[in-house]
Amino acid sequence: MSESGSSGSPAGAGEVGIAAWRLVAWPTAVVTFFVGGWLVTGLTSRVAVTGGILLLVVALAATAVALGGHAYGPRVEGPLDLSTRMAIGTLGGALGGLAAGLALWILHLVHLPQLLGVGLGAHLGGSTWLGRAWGGAAWGFLLGVAYPVVPGGAPSGRGALFSLLPSLYTLLVTFPALGLGVFGAHLGALTFLFVFFVNLVWGLTVGGSLAWAQATDIGPVSRLPGEA
Repeated sequence: MSESGSSGSPAGAGEVGIAAWRLVAWPTAVVTFFVGGWLVTGLTSRVAVTGGILLLVVALAATAVALGGHAYGPRVEGPLDLSTRMAIGTLGGALGGLAAGLALWILHLVHLPQLLGVGLGAHLGGSTWLGRAWGGAAWGFLLGVAYPVVPGGAPSGRGALFSLLPSLYTLLVTFPALGLGVFGAHLGALTFLFVFFVNLVWGLTVGGSLAWAQATDIGPVSRLPGEA
């Protein structure tokens, strides 16, 4: 009998086990993140806030498990490696947040929300734009981390599909926490269409940024000077 044939387990068993853990960890991370965020922002009791924080910790741990089984770096992932995705995702996400705000402002300029009975504001204050850039950067960072498991093919397609997450978070967590109702019902029945649209603009912008990084020599960020 050959030496390799006497091993206790098949060669790929460990890899299959790691893949199974990642398959469970990603949905766990997403669900606990949304539920934990809702408990922290939507409810005021100490028990709810404590439970929400614990769920957010679980989400962080599940994300670590989901990511831990991957090999990273330009030699493994190519030009769009983890460091590049996080850096460009953050920058592109900030630009996407500003682009989304600009898109909403243009919609107000042509009075489309008013015509459809939607009370979604488009404020031009500096703090508002800063908040949009900051929020877009945070979601862009998350897209950069989760990019390999986001379906959609090309970076722009993945960005567009990922934009459903900030849209659903706004509609199901942020709006209810602000007393605007689920899906922003108090702002108008068609509010959700505008939320999905402006976040789609964000997703296409950050996806386009990732596509640009993939096609140019700017990445990967982790490549050492002079390294091929």
